[in-house]
Amino acid sequence: MSAVRHTSKRRTPRLDPMSQLTATHSTGQPVVTLVDISLEGFAVHSLVAFEGGSRHQFSFTTAHGHTLQLVAVLVSSHRLESSHGMLHVSGFRFDVTGPAMRQDIGMLIDAVTSPLTFL
Repeated sequence: MSAVRHTSKRRTPRLDPMSQLTATHSTGQPVVTLVDISLEGFAVHSLVAFEGGSRHQFSFTTAHGHTLQLVAVLVSSHRLESSHGMLHVSGFRFDVTGPAMRQDIGMLIDAVTSPLTFL
């Protein structure tokens, strides 16, 4: 008997932010918790669902206080029952507009992966 294998659509690995990076929706609502991040996008938990295909601006802040504003598009969302009640897990793709934004995303990844980063 063969097992069914799930193939991910992701081309880059997801990284756990491990307290090195936080995300905030530009309006402050809904409150989000950054779950993971990659060069292509990120996932958040929230108490409120995001509308499919919608664009949002997020502030990402490193453990050293450096903040970047980036725009992302919702690509997936599902509900998750947790010990805190019902959460929504939302996956976003960065809406990359040029090389400068790619560099900013790279700095965020560096903040998560490098223990000696000063961003």
